[in-house]
Formats: sequence, structure tokens, C-alpha cells
Amino acid sequence: LPGLDPIEATSIEATRATITLDGQTDDWANVPSLAVPLAAIPDWARDSTFGNDVTVTLATVFDDANIYVLIAVPAGYGYDPDNLHLSPAVAVQWVVSDGAGAAMGSVGPDFTESGGMVDIWHWTLECGPGELSGGVFPTGNDPGCNLDDEYATLTDEREDDDSENSLTGSWDHTGRSSGVGADGAFVFEIGRPLGTGDPQDAQFQVGDTVQLAIAYWDANEGREKDGGWSAAGHVTSANIGWIDITLTE
Repeated sequence: LPGLDPIEATSIEATRATITLDGQTDDWANVPSLAVPLAAIPDWARDSTFGNDVTVTLATVFDDANIYVLIAVPAGYGYDPDNLHLSPAVAVQWVVSDGAGAAMGSVGPDFTESGGMVDIWHWTLECGPGELSGGVFPTGNDPGCNLDDEYATLTDEREDDDSENSLTGSWDHTGRSSGVGADGAFVFEIGRPLGTGDPQDAQFQVGDTVQLAIAYWDANEGREKDGGWSAAGHVTSANIGWIDITLTE
């Protein structure tokens, strides 16, 4: 990806940068980035047939007001506004409560016990490439584009935030101009104010180290119904634990 040279690690610095949410990577040039392996959750913990393991590129930056996350996923281009399962989906997860596990707050060995609350930015693509999703709404539910502000304490206890949704984001695909199936990568950009005052949100300050995890739903997962993704068939970085992000001037 132009300007991105990911390293293999489980910690990274978020540096100061000016970002436009447009699904493009140009303004992420020279930003530190990670190569993050995403793998299917164990067979005993899911009811899907499979998920497709993938290594994604992760970068985070901030400015005076906001924190921004970029996730780039190598995959052929495809988008179906009439069937969410035939378009990819992504989620970013942050620690809210100390001790929360990287699997939506749950902790091992069987992931049935909560370690605390996590903040989840969950995005299924109801709006097209280059459009701005999210905004400020009475709850964490984005009714137009489905970039939702959520929280969880267990894998089966995920809810929309009780307060407003401040997330905004845009996505695109590097090969979109070549049509459906074109090689390249989906690029997801999400931004949010550093501080919201909402107890169901992670809060960010320069100098802090925060913890992040990623989940991805592959539109080519291959579920029996239509070939799209299933709810439990996603791949996740939870298998490697939390990724440490340090906001550094």
C-alpha cells in the first residue's frame, strides 16, 4: 500500500498527523504501521463452518481533537449495498475496564467469564466507497451507514452504546476502478474524538498506552446461503492478545 510499510509486532506508536477520512492511504505516508494476523476463533467457540485467515495492515494517528485508525485488508473488490453479507465488515475494539479480555471482554480458558468492558467500533457497509459514515446520534446506532458505537463484556453480550455515536469513517478499495474481483485491498478509516466523557467509550490522551484488537468479516467466507459472511465466521486478532498503542508526540 502506498506509504505504508508494516512491521510484525504487537505494539506501535500512534503519532500526530492530519487525516482526511476518504478511504485513501496517501495521508498515512510514513506513519508507523503493523502487520496484524487475523485468525478464525476456535471451532468449539463458533457455529460457522470457517473463517479465512488474513494478515492486515494497522495504523493509528491523532490530532488535537481526534484519534484515527486505518485498517487495510488484502482482498478482491466486491460491494453489494443490497446484501451486507456480500460486503466485508470490520470492528475495532478498545479496552475500557482493566482486565477485559481481547475477545469482546471475555477471558479464557473457555471465554465464558467477563474480564470487563470493551468499546467496539462495529462497521457493516451500508454506505458506498468514499461516503462518510457515522456521525452524532442519540445512541451508538448509526441508522444510515451502520458505523456503530457499541460495547461488550462477553462475546454474546454486545450492545449499542447508551450515549451518542461520535464515530465517522470512510472506506474504499485500491482496485475498485478495475471492477468486481479486482486485486487490491479494502481500506477502512475511522475517526473519533479523543475524549467523549462516555463511560462505555475508551478515552484517549497523548502519552497514554491503550489496547486495541481487530475483527474482520470476509464477504467471501463461503457461508452456505449465499457465499457471504456469517456472524460467527469472522477472523480476529484476539488470538494474539491486545495490541498496545502509545500516543506519542
